[in-house]
Amino acid sequence: MPYVGIWFNAEHNRNVEIVSCTSERTMHLFAVSGGTNIDVTDCKAENCHYGGYSILGVKGGTMKNCKSLYGGRELAAFLGIVDGYEVVDSEFAYQQRLGTDPDGEGIDFERNNRNVVIRNCHMHDNAGCAIIGVLTSFAVSTCNGLSPTVMVFRNSIQGYSNITENILTQPNQRII
Repeated sequence: MPYVGIWFNAEHNRNVEIVSCTSERTMHLFAVSGGTNIDVTDCKAENCHYGGYSILGVKGGTMKNCKSLYGGRELAAFLGIVDGYEVVDSEFAYQQRLGTDPDGEGIDFERNNRNVVIRNCHMHDNAGCAIIGVLTSFAVSTCNGLSPTVMVFRNSIQGYSNITENILTQPNQRII
């Protein structure tokens, strides 16, 4: 199995900046589990097995001007147990899925996120939906919302039946 390009696994990570990195054919370009003020800027992940970015257990930070393209199995960006994080000016496209796996989305919200902003992002041509979120972590009260400048189209290419452009509802999930 391929390795993660950059990986941090400790709550003591503080004020980390990942700038102008690229990764091909790894598990993720960047994966972090724990920390404060984690910024990822001008990075590009292509053909990564699980997608480009995994941000877990982080308080504060920004992903800006990043891309995740042609992910091989799951998603472009994963946000879990994140508080006060912004995803800005980024593109998530051409993510794939295996069989009937519900993944293949641009952004996956799971595990109690708070105060997350998605602004000026472009999610397109994904096998799954643009954004997927388990209801307990993507409720309107816990997400500052999507800016009107977020563009989503041609998602759910391998979607389930009865899907409109980017919307799918399943038990315990809210998906756009």
